[in-house]
Amino acid sequence: IGLNYAYTLDDTLILTNSGVKLDLLDGGALDTEMGRRHQLTLDGGINYRGIGGRLAAVWKGEGEIATGYGAERLFVDDQATLDLSLFASTDLMPQINMAVPFLNGAQIRFEINNLTDSEQKLTNSAGLIPTAYQSGLLEPEGRSYKLSLKKQF
Repeated sequence: IGLNYAYTLDDTLILTNSGVKLDLLDGGALDTEMGRRHQLTLDGGINYRGIGGRLAAVWKGEGEIATGYGAERLFVDDQATLDLSLFASTDLMPQINMAVPFLNGAQIRFEINNLTDSEQKLTNSAGLIPTAYQSGLLEPEGRSYKLSLKKQF
């Protein structure tokens, strides 16, 4: 199990050709992930005889982005995501390897990303969501499922 907290003190970017300095913590932005000072990550897993799982939770604090139109700013709400991964490796399961020899050296994995279907919310000073920042456009995937088989020959 691991727990990590990050507090960003300074995040600036200088564009080499123009010399423009972007303060990414004070409104300067390249994407909607900018302007967030706080991030908390919890990551843990368990594995017993080839069967296991992993759970990862990430919380990102709120932030602000300058629009370039006067004092207008966009506000990015905090967001928490949860990812789950379950797996079974047949290397430590001789009964399965004898019954189905093809599965010798295989790993089956099932993953759910963004388990809670968390969406990033971005609003302007009036509390409205600008069209370009609708959650379906920022993160069109949402919750996703993945089933994979990895085989070593």
